[in-house]
Amino acid sequence: DGFAEGVVGVCSTKCGYIDPSGTFVIAPQFNAAHPFAEGLAAVQVGNKWGYIDKSGTIAINPQFDATTRFSKGLAVVSAAGNTGVIDKTGKYIINPGQYKMQLFDSDVEQATTSDGLGLIHRDGTWAIKPNHSLGSVVAVLGKVCLGNLVGQPGWEAISISGKILTGPY
Repeated sequence: DGFAEGVVGVCSTKCGYIDPSGTFVIAPQFNAAHPFAEGLAAVQVGNKWGYIDKSGTIAINPQFDATTRFSKGLAVVSAAGNTGVIDKTGKYIINPGQYKMQLFDSDVEQATTSDGLGLIHRDGTWAIKPNHSLGSVVAVLGKVCLGNLVGQPGWEAISISGKILTGPY
């Protein structure tokens, strides 16, 4: 139905949020608006992204070039070519760096640096340090991920400590 946390963003010349009756609960005032997740929504003010709360008040000042929704209390943000992870107060949990990273939906997430692909914990420590032998990771299930090694056929079950458990499949 498009409604997240009871509201949906709508845009004409500016974006705001309506409830299921079609009434604006947050007036149109943003250049772009993403769905709410965990009580916050990413909005674009000028050319920067920040987050608002359910009352429409800026919770995290617009300062980012790109944002993700919050998941398990964290969001991935980018500014000036550097990617980091913030908590719901806007504090960096993983300081900005030259990462390419996905949304944190599990306890570890894949991140790519100039050193290759690795798995990073929610606290910013590396489960598997970036390296050029890990080709890709397609799923993280608890303490095991399914990935492939560069130059090897099939998929491997790999512990988040980097040990090959089984495979290839």
